[in-house]
Amino acid sequence: MAKLNGSNLTDKQDMFCREYIVDFNATQAAIRAGYSSKTANRIAVVLLSNVVIQEKVKELVEERKAKLEQQGIDVIKELEKIAGIDVFDHIEIAPHVVEKVSGEGDKKVAVSYEISMVDLKTGADGKAISKVKMGQGGLEVTFHDRNKALELLGKHKGLFNDKLELSGEVSVELSDAVKDYLNKRTK
Repeated sequence: MAKLNGSNLTDKQDMFCREYIVDFNATQAAIRAGYSSKTANRIAVVLLSNVVIQEKVKELVEERKAKLEQQGIDVIKELEKIAGIDVFDHIEIAPHVVEKVSGEGDKKVAVSYEISMVDLKTGADGKAISKVKMGQGGLEVTFHDRNKALELLGKHKGLFNDKLELSGEVSVELSDAVKDYLNKRTK
């Protein structure tokens, strides 16, 4: 006897529903769900005519749609973070002032700057920093490509239009020479 999974469907029927929303090919979904390949096309028709299965498929499609919409929102949020990155939010520049006194009592002031990272956690979760490594000159930080993020956001929001649309009427005025030539050709 087939085991029900809590939604009035057998495990095999539930699997059929889940497989069906992969490519909406009922015969292949039946085969992947474990039905015989010899009778899969007939059983697929029977399964899709079942109201409970139709409801389960509809539910799964809505779940998938909501998940895809959320993923799209998450991608846009990530791009907005990258596009809005300000490198100065992640580094600290500290001046060091050093006074030097020469043997003759002259004072000279020398200023040097130390640059350090102040917020690496933003990079750790992949939000703004794409790579951090130790190099010859110290810590090397590579940020995600801000221009690419801006370009993708612009495309998503329809800010760029590569197509030129023209509408209206076009009239052509032929010269007398062209009219004479056409008249001679048609005779």
